[in-house]
Amino acid sequence: MVSFTDLKTALPERFRDAATAYETLSGVMDDQLDPLRTNGTKLADAWSGDDQVGGTTAVTAVRDQYDRASIAQADLASVATELNTLADAVELAKGQLEDALEQAKGFAIVAADGSSIKLDMEALQAKGVDPSDIKHYMTAMRGIADSISDAVSTATEADETAKARIAVLTPTLTGTPPAVADVPEPDPDWNPEQVNDWWQGLTAEQRQSLLMHRPDLIGPLDGIPTVYRDVANRTLLQDQLADVEAALKNDPEDKRLLGIREGLLEIQDRLDRDSGNAGYDDRAYLLLIDSEGDGQAVVAVGNPDEADNVVTLVPGTGADLSNASGDVGRIDRMVSDANLRDPDSSTAGIMWLGYDAPDNVAMAALPSYANNAEDALQRFQWGMEVVQGGPDQVLNTTMGHSYGSTVVGHSAEAGDGLRTDQIVFVGSPGVGTDHASNLQIGAENVYATTAPNDLIHIVPDAPWAHNTAPIMESFGAEVFETLDTTAAAPRPTVPTGTTATPPGTRSRRSSPATGTTFRAPTTTNAGTSGGRGDSLGVAG
Repeated sequence: MVSFTDLKTALPERFRDAATAYETLSGVMDDQLDPLRTNGTKLADAWSGDDQVGGTTAVTAVRDQYDRASIAQADLASVATELNTLADAVELAKGQLEDALEQAKGFAIVAADGSSIKLDMEALQAKGVDPSDIKHYMTAMRGIADSISDAVSTATEADETAKARIAVLTPTLTGTPPAVADVPEPDPDWNPEQVNDWWQGLTAEQRQSLLMHRPDLIGPLDGIPTVYRDVANRTLLQDQLADVEAALKNDPEDKRLLGIREGLLEIQDRLDRDSGNAGYDDRAYLLLIDSEGDGQAVVAVGNPDEADNVVTLVPGTGADLSNASGDVGRIDRMVSDANLRDPDSSTAGIMWLGYDAPDNVAMAALPSYANNAEDALQRFQWGMEVVQGGPDQVLNTTMGHSYGSTVVGHSAEAGDGLRTDQIVFVGSPGVGTDHASNLQIGAENVYATTAPNDLIHIVPDAPWAHNTAPIMESFGAEVFETLDTTAAAPRPTVPTGTTATPPGTRSRRSSPATGTTFRAPTTTNAGTSGGRGDSLGVAG
């Protein structure tokens, strides 16, 4: 238990220093794993003939050790997360304690060990306080005593939580994890909060077993921390790539498979090329990969569990796995711009292609694609909120581009809505509702923009055409301008002359967002090829 004295003398920065050390160690381990991650699957090609069986066995053993090391690397990153969370909680609790002690000065005496508090009658008499006013000071003193007690309780709870979670994060590089059949699995009907509770209750060995033997369960599961979903999905990516390569041997001209392979390889390339010297977290995390049908993928740039601000981009018409890397590139640029413009407030970005997008403009007239995506996007944003530590820990912005805005609109209006602080519609044909207030986050938190020459302008404002375009005054959103860069232009800058205060950003440990420069979703026009309403930063 944390005592009054412990909290009064606590140094939260020491927890952050320790977290930085664990983050550094995790990063070093990740760098060491890069050669195995990139070349490990090619080792089997070194054997042929009678030696091929032995070569396959060797590759299997190498992959097993790689999987264990990847899990350990994720565990180290999670230890850093827990220490940073503890530092934040202790800092807030200590601030509350210091405020209470400051308020007590001049009329109350707090024991050195915090065990008692009493009125300072000598001080009150010296001030000439009338005896009839003592009752007022007694009430104030009880309030101070409650504040002190609450601060110590908050610090104690945070300390015990961190201790328990770190205890199960001891990396397991040796020994044998339990058989996967002996590890309890989540109920398919659980929501992301229940999934997270289940995950936090597993031992390190149980987590290791699931990540090694059931990546198909952990990879797409909302409510699991990003670093572990990334481990599972990187395994799934390799497995799916191998399956596609095998299928192409039977049908080398299959256009769908060729596109899926290209998409998988491009995502693999982005996962492998973290620069590490960008001045911000530019590591890519794979949160979903599915090569069935047109394919789906969710890729984060920067850890969205840890950032101060997170923007989730939902792409639209024509988006599929074969071209997903283009939207990942957009996220790369937004994250880079945001972090370089405001290095004191970290920003991560997510490309969310967790749905089947319409293939062309004709199909984009149908609301069914958006309806079918509602549950998936709602669960994803809910899961993000859970692993981020709750609704007040991170400023989340959900951005819908082209038909992706229709998906966001439907998801925000349906049921309990989206767990997001801000919504941005870019190049939107309509979002399924006629007013921003129906999106359940307050019309003042809804923003919209469309480039002047975007073909999306020809879509009529009618109920059968996804309803009112969000840039219309009657919709009630905050509308801002987008740069027109159809002519040759340098790399885009944040737009000026906007008609509204753009969405804000904030620090993870600060008060709610203020109307600051629109840092994350910088927009430009780069043409409208493919009918996608491309008015989203693709220049440069």
